[in-house]
Amino acid sequence: MKNIILSSVFAILFLALMHSAFILLKHNNSKIIKLIRNEFLK
Repeated sequence: MKNIILSSVFAILFLALMHSAFILLKHNNSKIIKLIRNEFLK
């Protein structure tokens, strides 16, 4: 029973980490795209 609880907790933590990493990547990508556009527009 303990193993099931532990594995579910780890799964939830892993999903949360992946979600936050995805959001960070999206924000960073938009910043990088803006920087690249600014460089090309100069």
